[in-house]
Amino acid sequence: MKIVECPSCGSTHLRTSVEPFEYCDHCDSVFPIDDSLMKSEFSECTNEFTPPHAIEGAEMLSRTVIRDVVVPIRVPRLKLSRQLERRRGETVFVDYLSFTLVEGIVEGYGDTRLRNVAQLFVDAIPELGFSESDRGLYGFTHSGDLTIAGETVGKIATGGNNGRTFVEFTGKACAWIDREKWATWLDQVNARISRVDLAYDDYEGSHSVHWMKQQYIDGEFKNRGQNPNVSQIGPWLNRDLWENGLTLYVGKRQNGKMLRSYEKGRQLGDSKSKWVRHEVEFRRTREKPLTTDMIRNPVEYLTGSYTPLEWIADVTPARVDRVKLETKITFETLVHYARLCYGKLFHVMSQVIGDPEKIIQQLCVEGFPRRLNQSAMVAA
Repeated sequence: MKIVECPSCGSTHLRTSVEPFEYCDHCDSVFPIDDSLMKSEFSECTNEFTPPHAIEGAEMLSRTVIRDVVVPIRVPRLKLSRQLERRRGETVFVDYLSFTLVEGIVEGYGDTRLRNVAQLFVDAIPELGFSESDRGLYGFTHSGDLTIAGETVGKIATGGNNGRTFVEFTGKACAWIDREKWATWLDQVNARISRVDLAYDDYEGSHSVHWMKQQYIDGEFKNRGQNPNVSQIGPWLNRDLWENGLTLYVGKRQNGKMLRSYEKGRQLGDSKSKWVRHEVEFRRTREKPLTTDMIRNPVEYLTGSYTPLEWIADVTPARVDRVKLETKITFETLVHYARLCYGKLFHVMSQVIGDPEKIIQQLCVEGFPRRLNQSAMVAA
């Protein structure tokens, strides 16, 4: 199988057809294929694509699959709580990650591919187990749960369009991930990141949810003169019930970015806790694709998401770049609008000139419409 490089955005991906044109789902462009764009042959062998991960002191042995459940067969030396404690040393951490893998990364179909994908991650993350579900997920036909100590910490789904596989990790699973190694692996397999949550724990409550709300009132969240959407969850109007915890949402996930500031300690049952978590959920949109740089440098992207978060660290904030998109239209759509706008002119020209070939010669301009979906033309 061939890997090609998009001349517009530089991303590499697997060839999806034998046609002389290829579609890039990173920048939504269509480009012709020639020898210069062929990057390499892609092996369908799965062994070399095992997610890289190694924690010092953990003895990693192989797993076995018994009755559709992947079971670890070693005695773990590391406790999950100890690994989560290590995360306290990180200024900003990844608290959720989801991505899709293209067809060819893992062999097999249906249940077989689901188990093979699960085996990759079970072999990579200590304590992790897997159990299949009898239901699909998010439009995929096969799915299963990744678990630690019986708690679901992620999901895998296969059987989607173009043979894609969907993977998601919650915060507890992300705590075991070596960010640099996983980001490199995601680049190598050309994974498309669909969501990343970056979080900061303010254990002393130096910047409370009330402070964050006042920042919104003062216009510090404004972008291009407009305040984003805001909502409040919890008993904000009853001070006597504040011990139950308050949450402030800024932004909309449909727009690709949303802040959650909430009293994490009180959520966990400590009515006197000052612990506040500031977390930004980034979602992939057509205009703003997500990159693995967000996993490598979470501090820069969290502080760059909203101005009131720049106090978290003295770094140069980074922002998700907006890409320029060109709307693709079909041949039939162009014909429809040509008839709508110039149909009467064509009729008059047929009466005056008469010869259709002469009319075509007067109107034709050599080239291809920039916005026309060329792949649809080839398929037709």
